[in-house]
Amino acid sequence: DDGDEDTRERDQQLIQQLQQMRSEVSAVSERIESIEREMEEHTMAAEALAGLDESRPCHRAVGGVLTEQTVGDVRPSLLKELEMLAKARTQLVEKLRQAEADMAAFQKEHKIKIMPSRDS
Repeated sequence: DDGDEDTRERDQQLIQQLQQMRSEVSAVSERIESIEREMEEHTMAAEALAGLDESRPCHRAVGGVLTEQTVGDVRPSLLKELEMLAKARTQLVEKLRQAEADMAAFQKEHKIKIMPSRDS
């Protein structure tokens, strides 16, 4: 029957759209976690350099290359990068919230319920 076939095709399209939305949510969530790990590393490094003589030599990896600079050069740039990472994290958290809200609205609009997996 053509009606059944149209319904199956429509259902498949809805499932694909939902899976795409779930993938986006997952990707944004992973990026947030990555930024948070980077922020932890930057924070630990900045704390380790706190109180040290600013003229003291300091090694830093920049683009995969180890460079020698001074504590006075490295600590301020670490703090600036930390600020930029925090800003990026805030933007991604907002993007994640919006993507989750969009996905929930999509599911509600199309009356889609996610069944718990048998593995759980």
